[in-house]
Amino acid sequence: MSLPALQNSGADSRQIAERLNRLIREFNRPDLSVPVYAADTGSATAYAIAPAPGIAAYAIGQIFVFKAANANSGTAPTLNVNSKGAGTIYLPTGGALVAGDIPANGMAMVVCASTTPTFHLLNPVLSPVPATPPATNTGATTFLGSDVALNNTATFFSGPNTGSIGANGQVWLILAVAAVRDTAGAAGIVAQIHDGTNPIVADTITTGGTSYEGVISMHIAVTLTGATTFTLKACDITSTNGQLLTTSASAGVSNKSTYITAVRLS
Repeated sequence: MSLPALQNSGADSRQIAERLNRLIREFNRPDLSVPVYAADTGSATAYAIAPAPGIAAYAIGQIFVFKAANANSGTAPTLNVNSKGAGTIYLPTGGALVAGDIPANGMAMVVCASTTPTFHLLNPVLSPVPATPPATNTGATTFLGSDVALNNTATFFSGPNTGSIGANGQVWLILAVAAVRDTAGAAGIVAQIHDGTNPIVADTITTGGTSYEGVISMHIAVTLTGATTFTLKACDITSTNGQLLTTSASAGVSNKSTYITAVRLS
């Protein structure tokens, strides 16, 4: 439209001026053009922020950023901005959140998706995700101190133990190796990891000669109910002589063959 055309009538000029002023006002509205930040003062299910300057009303496309005082504990947390009404926060897809999608003390960014209102979470997790701590063992692996004769078919003889470890709810990986030597003849040797009350894992080897040497390896992950001592035990269930739970195999190093150790997983 040319300048002369704009000046055809006073009514036309006023309409054009009003439209221009309205566009300028909309362009300058900070709640539509830039994110609005405030710290949350609500709860784990109902977030509330009061940015300043505040909004006059909800509008689609508004972006709000807030520091959550609590992690969301449910799947449909709400947000209330400047007391203009609470609306449910959804995933960008429109699906429900999972508890913890908004982390405690994390920065959450949402966009207003409808004026009812509803919001879509733009960043499921903004706070740093802590690295998973590496698994750590007890600080030592316990080896068998001296050979143990497996000379009773009804008895499980104790080898090394972990000592008292852990606490309720912790998950530990228990590993054990039983090195056995047969100097007398055929035998069936059973080894087990015992938790002080019951065997929790066991394995067996069958020996067939007077110069047999072998190992039984076992491992198991357990969730503790309290501090526990795990013991490696062995029994020859078929013979009463010539079988040993030994500290060293023929190609091994003394006191480094039969052992038990524990690694904390969580």
